[in-house]
Amino acid sequence: MDNKPWFTSARAAVVYEGVILDAIHQFKYGRNITTGAALACLMADFDFTDIDFGIFDAIVPVPLHIKRLRERGFNQSLLLARALGKKHGLKVDFSLLKRRRLTLTQTGLDKKEREKNISGAFVAALPEEIRGRNLILVDDVYTTGATINECAKMLVKAGAGQVTVLTLARVL
Repeated sequence: MDNKPWFTSARAAVVYEGVILDAIHQFKYGRNITTGAALACLMADFDFTDIDFGIFDAIVPVPLHIKRLRERGFNQSLLLARALGKKHGLKVDFSLLKRRRLTLTQTGLDKKEREKNISGAFVAALPEEIRGRNLILVDDVYTTGATINECAKMLVKAGAGQVTVLTLARVL
């Protein structure tokens, strides 16, 4: 990761452990959409006290590669983003960022391996719709920050004014 993150700030609703870790695994890998809906409500209802949702133009979920999307049947980040968007009256735009390369799962990789694995995996698809806009980037879990930093980098390089990251859970 570059010395300085490409995002302005990052906040998570909960710590990635115990029952939350189990629920996220049921959601992502067990395809448990009911659990996913409950987690999305938890995130949407969470009081991110220092985030002024009024300054943002859109919410961008971290994209899945089409192959992974077909395997899983849904993008967990998109489901979380939609719940947040509904709660805060923000448009969710999954067309702004695309995953151009299928990567290994980040699970089990250390910080350096994660950064190398994810480098160049994303592309800003519509720079003209990103330029000057303040965006919220949404993902399910913040582990080392490699994925969200790579996504934020693409959005900032395409001209985003500010990128704030919100995740459901954070690894401590």
